[in-house]
Amino acid sequence: MLQNKITVIIVSYNVQYFLELCLHSVIRSLQNMNGEIIVVDNNSSDDSCELVRTKFPSVTLIANKDNAGFSKANNQGLDIATGAYIHFLNPDTVVPEDFYQKTIAYFDANENVGCIGPRLIDGRGIYAVDSKKSFPSFWTSVFKLTGLSKLFPKSTTFNKYYAAQVDEYETAAVDILSGCCLLVRKNAMTEAGGGFDESYFMYCEDVDLCHRIGMKGYKNVYFPQTNVIHYKGESTRKLSYRYMKIFYEAHAHFVKKYYPKNLGIIYIAALRSVLALRNLLNWIKHLLAIFKMFILDAILLTLVTIFIKNFWFDTIAQVKPQSNAVFFKTIPVFVAIWMISLFFNGAYDKPFSLFKAGRGMVLGTIIVLAGYGLMPLEFRYSRGIVLFSGMTATVVLLMARWLLALMKWIKLVPRGKVDYKTAIIGSKEAYNETVIILKENHYNLEIMDRIAETPSFEKQDLGSITSLPYIQKLYRINELIFDSGSLSYLQIMEQMEKCAPAPFYKIHVPNSKGIVGSNNSRHHAEEFSLNKKYSIGAASNKRNKRLIDILMSLLFIPAFPLICFGVAEKGHFLTNIFGVIAGKKTWVGYRKELQQLPPLKTPVIPPYIILGDQELDSINNFRLSQEYAQNYSVLDDIRLLWINLKYLGN
Repeated sequence: MLQNKITVIIVSYNVQYFLELCLHSVIRSLQNMNGEIIVVDNNSSDDSCELVRTKFPSVTLIANKDNAGFSKANNQGLDIATGAYIHFLNPDTVVPEDFYQKTIAYFDANENVGCIGPRLIDGRGIYAVDSKKSFPSFWTSVFKLTGLSKLFPKSTTFNKYYAAQVDEYETAAVDILSGCCLLVRKNAMTEAGGGFDESYFMYCEDVDLCHRIGMKGYKNVYFPQTNVIHYKGESTRKLSYRYMKIFYEAHAHFVKKYYPKNLGIIYIAALRSVLALRNLLNWIKHLLAIFKMFILDAILLTLVTIFIKNFWFDTIAQVKPQSNAVFFKTIPVFVAIWMISLFFNGAYDKPFSLFKAGRGMVLGTIIVLAGYGLMPLEFRYSRGIVLFSGMTATVVLLMARWLLALMKWIKLVPRGKVDYKTAIIGSKEAYNETVIILKENHYNLEIMDRIAETPSFEKQDLGSITSLPYIQKLYRINELIFDSGSLSYLQIMEQMEKCAPAPFYKIHVPNSKGIVGSNNSRHHAEEFSLNKKYSIGAASNKRNKRLIDILMSLLFIPAFPLICFGVAEKGHFLTNIFGVIAGKKTWVGYRKELQQLPPLKTPVIPPYIILGDQELDSINNFRLSQEYAQNYSVLDDIRLLWINLKYLGN
């Protein structure tokens, strides 16, 4: 039994079920070892603190009254740590059972090692490139910011940022290790000036710490002999403007701290230029990603209408057509009506649906035909053109979507078909418990039969875990849920890598109300629990809520002279109208502090009847807000606006 004591420090903020999974895995790995766990909670609004107190009483909890940030919170834990080794660990990670045994043995055998970082995999079982990094020199940072490191991942020149010179499975000394799972020799850290530098807002804290330890002569070792799951890794983070800005600011601070002054000024100026260029390219890419289907549909609708017009006059009617000037004045109107109808029928919601696109085109064509009769006579050329344009465009749009799906550019889900097939790997008891959580969430998936956790299985089971990759391919299973009570985390990670990247993965902790995982390699991880799925988060309801906000605001403007007599704060009411139109506010909603619920804009009134000056307590406020989010309907907004008319100036 290893006697070396280790302190695990976990900084948590509003990730209750991730924290539960993380602690469950850490406690397993610390069995037969003299270690301690410290959780520093940065003022979470969920039940993270209560979870630690009730389910993990042996864990030391520091409950901050505000968000202290990553560096400061870790240093709070470090101040009371007693271990010879310190493990800085993110709450959205999972460690295997042999993790501490292997890493501490390596520390003990190599006294010149100051830091150890494991091989990281993301929530899809795919290797995370940020497991190891190089010192952020000028060209290393430029290649990272320009995206050349991603274009040439194997290049030791362009991808030096992610230490491409070291193989994924090679144990070797590197410059920098990931701060999400960083083991440090405590006396080496003390020699290097202590814990994290609190002047970094976000990012580069780990770079700074590893660099300081390296400067003291210790090695930072990438250690792929053990894996760790990291759900929200850098490899899965979108390069948003905010991320790029913080990345630049962190590196600028690092440069000022460690580079000569003259060289640092040149470095920072160059980085700023590269950052501006990268943000411009990201902005263009982002716009194309959002509007590509809109642009494609607009082009197809325009081309189809022009073709039908020429075909109609040349072949069917055989009469002289009206001037193109008249025709090109009406076509944008028709295309706009079709596009609006497609949008409000959910034709652009993902995954795409042929039924929604077809329904949108049919309703749009009916609206165009109805409005056609109201147009001035000089703009009316033939109902036949309008009708056949709508019919032909419907067929063309559906075929285009089908072809795009065939080429795997978009995902299509037929009407009535579930989004996913899911299989649960574990004992019978775990299977039943997990099914309850899924059904309570109204999760839109087909729950398959159980996959046994042992080589032996029963007739009604799909098979056993030993044949998991084969079963997954045979039944085309989209999602695998592992029960960590029936399986070791070593087994789970092994199976994730065997099946990757085809299915999505989730993990359920025994007797937990939550299931956590990552359903998209490009998006942050997710967690859901026995709280039902909130309808207000659906794309259609988001769209409908925004539409009713705009319509009510436009109604309030001409009616303001009459309505304002019933509103207490008339000036604020007018401000709220334009705030809602601008998209900064919503008429009805709950406070942003309720982070367990889908996010909404700043609300004017709450989702319940306001009873004069009587303040609603936090428990009932949350319950009513949860009910509103759970069963949302636009009629609720209209009803609450009417009842709470007096308070529209809030």
